[in-house]
Amino acid sequence: MNSRTLTVLVTLAAATAALGGSAATAAGPRPKEAAVTGSAQVLYVPSPEDDVRLTFDAHATYGEGPVPTGTRGTVRVFHHFVAPGMKVWAEADVDCVMATGRIATVTAVVGKTSPELAEVWMGRRIGFTVLDTGRRGDQVGMAGPLENVPRCLGAKPYLGPTPFSLLRQGDLKLRHNLPPVP
Repeated sequence: MNSRTLTVLVTLAAATAALGGSAATAAGPRPKEAAVTGSAQVLYVPSPEDDVRLTFDAHATYGEGPVPTGTRGTVRVFHHFVAPGMKVWAEADVDCVMATGRIATVTAVVGKTSPELAEVWMGRRIGFTVLDTGRRGDQVGMAGPLENVPRCLGAKPYLGPTPFSLLRQGDLKLRHNLPPVP
């Protein structure tokens, strides 16, 4: 075999290995994603006349374990307190989304707020639990801002409260990252 033939064979072998490797990688397990998206006006039980609105664009990517390998998105909170006539808002960066079936928990760290909330909310974690029952009947629980709430499955796996508040209007959608239970 001459050197030219050997060079062609080595080049073909390398190309085949490279193509085979990328094809195997592309066919391998893909990351799973959990997400909570949508906007809603919440019936705020402690003060039903208040206008409370939430917007979720929360996503997490998962590998093989239960803790996200990546997160992105924001949660926005708007609250118009009717009695004092005050309007406040906060925007938080998502740091955890965990979901299965029709329920999800989301935590996020507040990065922007209205001036009235800045001292108490800035840099603190807030937690939500969302129950997606379909277009009518979704529910949400809210907590925060809280001190020392761990991210995802930390030492104390607190994420959000029971979803006790009904939605006045809107729709929240979730996509879960776990396989269905047999």
